[in-house]
Amino acid sequence: MKRTILILFLFSVLLAAAQDIEIYFSGKTYGEITPCSCPVHPDGGISRRIKFLTDRKSPDTLFIDTGGILSGGYGESREEHIAAERDEVLIDGYKRIGYDAISPGVSEFTHSSEYIRKLSEGLGKILVCTNYTGKTGYLNKYIVKQIGDTRVLIFGVFIPDENFPVHEDFPRKDFADPAESVKNELINIRRPDDLVIVIGSISEDQARKLAGLLPNVHIILFGKNEILQKEPEQVKKTYLAASNYQSKKIGRLLCQFRNGKPIDIKCGFTRMSPATGEIADIYIRSLQVCRQESVKCPHYVYFYLGPDYLKYEKKIKESLKVLLKKGIERKVIFSDFKDEDAIYFDMMNNELSKYIKIRPSKMKQKEYKAEMSRTKNEHEKANFGTALPGVYTGLRYFSLEDLDTDSLIWDMRVLGLLK
Repeated sequence: MKRTILILFLFSVLLAAAQDIEIYFSGKTYGEITPCSCPVHPDGGISRRIKFLTDRKSPDTLFIDTGGILSGGYGESREEHIAAERDEVLIDGYKRIGYDAISPGVSEFTHSSEYIRKLSEGLGKILVCTNYTGKTGYLNKYIVKQIGDTRVLIFGVFIPDENFPVHEDFPRKDFADPAESVKNELINIRRPDDLVIVIGSISEDQARKLAGLLPNVHIILFGKNEILQKEPEQVKKTYLAASNYQSKKIGRLLCQFRNGKPIDIKCGFTRMSPATGEIADIYIRSLQVCRQESVKCPHYVYFYLGPDYLKYEKKIKESLKVLLKKGIERKVIFSDFKDEDAIYFDMMNNELSKYIKIRPSKMKQKEYKAEMSRTKNEHEKANFGTALPGVYTGLRYFSLEDLDTDSLIWDMRVLGLLK
């Protein structure tokens, strides 16, 4: 009897020591504040991310970003004032989310030391760069978080890229070897039952190398300029997971941790799709900033026709006539999925006859299906949508079946593209 009681007691102690920790992670945003203009997967946007993450905030969750928040770096080049306005929207969004740790990347270190100091203070002093040796006072060597009974140590690393020079305030010599830097800190602060995480704007190869050199690190979260989504993997005892390009998807690690060891780690990604929902004021601000860009940049309404577009020809013509009458200041592109067959329709020149003379697609049904299958597989890996038949206005996507003229006009007004 006593033996049975002892066994039950020990079993209960082991269960009590086990804990589930949720880690949500993003990265490689590079100044993107609005959803992707992909017809099938118009995902992303800081507004949706705020909604998604704040709904999941709890004492057992961590929010981490692998870096590359701001415009520049590996992202698209933009005019300075536009980039600054995009960054303001992003920083406001990050504040609202309440991240626990962010590792600065190349798009952060292209700014001056004073800018990074203000960024750090604005975000709550959560920037971490373990291998930076310069004197700043605003870059943490590590961040400690207590999740229940588990102490979590978060280290950040940055490896300068010769192709993307950083600001003169952050010379290359001030960044020490990342593995040695993390090792030295671990010697001083690590406890046997700590959960140890390294984050950074680094490549997959660099992350693998770190995993081989840091046996006491349980998780490495990384992301540099990869577009294709990397599958999570384990290198020796370290679990590696990459952030999603432009944070169109948010990663989630469910880590079951007991007595200083992860028992099980599961990783998944959630699309920041229209179904996620929006935060109204951030969404409107994002559109207003992008509208400034649309004045100077060529934007288009895309009609993806496909082989069966003639079924919807009447509806398409009616929509075009209304847009033309309203004086839309955009070009409309018709495409049957082959670049050489794309027909450009210039609304400004009232060349409606070009649409009337459009020839049916030369692609046969069998060829079309094969092409769509190939394109879909490639785009899924790269997180891009596939051009299914429909209309993309610059804000959202309509199938040809659901095409609605009033909605098209509404989109054009929001974007400020009507005369």
